[in-house]
Formats: sequence, structure tokens, C-alpha cells
Amino acid sequence: MAVRGGGLFFLSGQVAQNRGTGELVDGDVAQEADQILRNIAATLAMIDKDLFDVIRVGSTCPMEVAPVVLGGGASLAKC
Repeated sequence: MAVRGGGLFFLSGQVAQNRGTGELVDGDVAQEADQILRNIAATLAMIDKDLFDVIRVGSTCPMEVAPVVLGGGASLAKC
């Protein structure tokens, strides 16, 4: 889902779905995160923007995957 408001563009509800096949990514959390970022980048490209234009990213993830998503010694507070 994408919504424009107040000069900003909001995306939410992103999942690790391959845009070409419609299939969910069959992999670990890092592969899922990669696919989600590819999907976000493709959506941004449709409005002539890219990941460098992103102001904020929010995510919810279980404690056991937080270090994988965020790298090494990341704290859950950053997840």
C-alpha cells in the first residue's frame, strides 16, 4: 500500500513477495529483507525516487531475528 500526503509518500505492509512471480521468497530473514527492499525500491522508482530519498523505515521483528536483520550486536530497541 502506498499513500501520498503532505508532500510525503508512505508505504506500509511490505512483504517478501517476488514481483515477477507473485511467490513469497523461500529463504531466511536476510533474503526476505532483501526482497522487501527491492520491492520498496521498485515502488519508489515509479515516482522517480530511490532508497536515498527514504526518511524513515520502521519494522517489527521477533527478538530472535533482530540481530540477523540489523547485524551483529544490534539491540531489540532498534528493531
